[in-house]
Amino acid sequence: MMGSVVGEPKLDRFRKDRENTKASFYIYWTDSVEGSKELSTRTNDYKAALKVFDSWRLTSIGKPVSRPIQEVLVQEILDYYRTVQISRNKSVERLDYSLKRLEPFWGHRPASVVGPILLKEYEQHRFDLHDELFPHGETISINTIRRELVDLRSAMSRAEKDQLVDQRIFVELPSEIKKGVEYFSCDEALGLIRAATKVRRSNVHLPLFMKIGFLTGRRKASILGLKWDDIDFETGIIGWQLKGQAETKKRRPNGKLPPRLKKILLRHRAEHPDDEYVISYQSQRIKDIKKSFSQAVKIYRENRASELGVAPSSILPSAYPHMMRHSNATWQMQKGTDKRELCGFLGMTEETLERRYWHQHPDFQRGAANAF
Repeated sequence: MMGSVVGEPKLDRFRKDRENTKASFYIYWTDSVEGSKELSTRTNDYKAALKVFDSWRLTSIGKPVSRPIQEVLVQEILDYYRTVQISRNKSVERLDYSLKRLEPFWGHRPASVVGPILLKEYEQHRFDLHDELFPHGETISINTIRRELVDLRSAMSRAEKDQLVDQRIFVELPSEIKKGVEYFSCDEALGLIRAATKVRRSNVHLPLFMKIGFLTGRRKASILGLKWDDIDFETGIIGWQLKGQAETKKRRPNGKLPPRLKKILLRHRAEHPDDEYVISYQSQRIKDIKKSFSQAVKIYRENRASELGVAPSSILPSAYPHMMRHSNATWQMQKGTDKRELCGFLGMTEETLERRYWHQHPDFQRGAANAF
């Protein structure tokens, strides 16, 4: 019978074979009943071993043992935060996007060096990285970098709260740029869908993704995570909330299936009966759509610029997947859709709807404007 963990568990390579650099990492601890214990992480990759270590600590002792911030790598803090989110049934899809950008720059550094100078260096690093990854795409917004650093700050806060580190680490965020809601016109939306049919290896799932986005106004992650089992064609209801996942601020209530979209989905389902996810390529789930979306935007710009005799850069100065959600909400407001009903359809709070889109509604300040 096993007892409780005594002292501080350690992560180290297999002690009987220290010279073998390929030896797996092991977790070593002292059990109050059985004495010295060890458990293989089954990997010789330190980053992967840390994830196993943090998961083991959560289930074995509830929380890590506090250590000086000079001894804890940022990578360990990020891995721990992700493990905690999963244990709380939180979605980590958007977090994983941030981690993919944060880890190469921060992961190998001790938590003690996180400060204003390196935070500023990270901003420039992200601008340079984005230009390298998307030379012909949109320039990255400071707000995107800010969201990544929000996740870093949340991870640091959780590490201090759960005593992974012995003191608080403050992550100062860059100022957020406030801007109006950007949306596509109906003609631009149709043009983008046509352009999507010309994107190599994406000419089937990308147009479908756009049609779902424009007709439902749901977020990118919700659409990419949608399974065929989540759609009830008889009742016309789409279950957007992922099964077994906790509700977050980014609400995913059930939504009504638009009749036009129902026909599109039924036709696609008949052509791809073996797919589990609605947005798939060769029956495999699509994890992100950003690159192919950018390619469709580029095709649309070039075609439209040729028609008008202008520079492609003057066409659609901004174009990104979340604008489909803005577009749906804006179009619905312009048509005078009831606010309460639209909030349920989009999975949006009434406060957000009024703040961002109400000025597009025919009733916006109508009484005041017509008072005299």
